[in-house]
Amino acid sequence: MDLRNLNGSAAGVTAINQLIACGRLLQSVTSTAFIAQINGRTFGGGMELTSQMDMRFAGPDALVAQYENSNGFVAQGGGQLSLGPIMGKARALEHLLASRTIDAVTGTRLGLFNNHYDTAETLEREVDDLAARIGLYPQTSLNDTKFSLAFLSPTPEMLDAQVERFSPIAGGKVSQGLLKSTLEASDESDNAFEREIPNSIVEALYGEVLDTLAEDGRAGVLAAVEQEVDLS
Repeated sequence: MDLRNLNGSAAGVTAINQLIACGRLLQSVTSTAFIAQINGRTFGGGMELTSQMDMRFAGPDALVAQYENSNGFVAQGGGQLSLGPIMGKARALEHLLASRTIDAVTGTRLGLFNNHYDTAETLEREVDDLAARIGLYPQTSLNDTKFSLAFLSPTPEMLDAQVERFSPIAGGKVSQGLLKSTLEASDESDNAFEREIPNSIVEALYGEVLDTLAEDGRAGVLAAVEQEVDLS
């Protein structure tokens, strides 16, 4: 999703609603096995949809991330709620709160990817073979198997509550300020900035604090934070 769509405009609301609708579709349909084949960068909304699919397979160039926390908002389209059951609470929190990228090997180890492959050709062949094999079997079996495991997915009520919490967070002064700074730093035409998301966002917004950490250690960072926030 384009970051510019998070400014509360009509286009932004439409884009967010479309993302949410796609996620609800993936969660509710039992007649189809949704398999994600990833061999590139999948961030933000794309990652939210990917995490709600039934299976995920990665190629050598796969790189995924939920970077929303670095901009002061959250993954509202089901991504946050889906990653917990997939990766476990602690690992999902690490990924979400730190806005870290995950490559193919790491994603497989964490359970985010079913498997990863060394070449794009092998990835495509293996996923095609799996889909073909699943397609051989009776539809009733697919329906009931997906229905039986649906308890592991977030409920509609949980998804609704996430959306309700998202609007005031994303529309708040802090998030909008960080979003504006991100767009200014990206220059809106600097492809290099976009290719390095979320690290480029972290550097642009928090680079000075990171430099303080490197130079002075934890005490220096706490001192920098205390200048902005009353920790008492």
